[in-house]
Amino acid sequence: MNQIDPTLREELVFFPFGENTLAGVLTIPSNPIGRTAIVAWGAGVFPSSARNQFRTRLAREIAQLGYHSFRFDYPGVGEADGHYRTPVLEQPFSKEIVAVYEWLSSQGLVRPVIIANCFGAWSTLHALNQLPDLAGLVAYNCPIRRDHKEIRAEEAGWRWWTDRLRHLTWRRLMNRNRRQRYAKLAKARASAITGVGGTNANFFARKVESLVKAGVPMLFCYGDDGFRGDYEEALDKGLRAILESAGPGTGSLLLPKRIEGFPTISVQNELTEGTVAWLRNSITDQVLGAAGQS
Repeated sequence: MNQIDPTLREELVFFPFGENTLAGVLTIPSNPIGRTAIVAWGAGVFPSSARNQFRTRLAREIAQLGYHSFRFDYPGVGEADGHYRTPVLEQPFSKEIVAVYEWLSSQGLVRPVIIANCFGAWSTLHALNQLPDLAGLVAYNCPIRRDHKEIRAEEAGWRWWTDRLRHLTWRRLMNRNRRQRYAKLAKARASAITGVGGTNANFFARKVESLVKAGVPMLFCYGDDGFRGDYEEALDKGLRAILESAGPGTGSLLLPKRIEGFPTISVQNELTEGTVAWLRNSITDQVLGAAGQS
């Protein structure tokens, strides 16, 4: 990894989100190029620094390219107000993504590239209609048609299901959230048996196609995880043709190791290096080239 520029500045900021206030850290470059980077993570309880300060290091590396980099906490996490929500694909955090975008725009920080992980990437896809000047998207481990629990439910054997059913009590069934959770897992298993999936994969492909038509470059990053299989399945069902029509700025970074949860420093560094290289080649060089010609 590169040595961090000591002239970078960081500011803790608070911005409105409905009746609450969310918190974030803005990393300010010494050589701004007129682009912004929003680092939108999954919906875990890690604050904006993330495990091993991965998001902090990533934001600083991106800032060294000249981007104003912004990492933030979802409601109920870190310094953010509000109540924490368990991530559910049917209830994306798109409003939070839009709130970040609108606050940055109000500060004159426009043309954002969103670097998003898992549920953050899924939420970004749902927010696209409200991000009119999006300049790029990097998605780590973005769900295609199901979440982590649904993957386990579809692929698990009878011992896994026996253990789950053993804990299925009347008291748990009286809880609405738990009923919905069990119903979702059962539906996922039925989908695996019948071969009939849901509509999320079509949603993913439609959103990617809309970005291609808008000329927005994308990088999709997957490891040796459950979502990798869904991504490769989507490629075979039409997504590959969509991505190939986008041109050289759009592609994939596939690592032969698990990236879910970013378990090691090595994985974190590989993703950071891949992201920085993609930003430099797909966006930064073109911005600087255009500035030099003007």
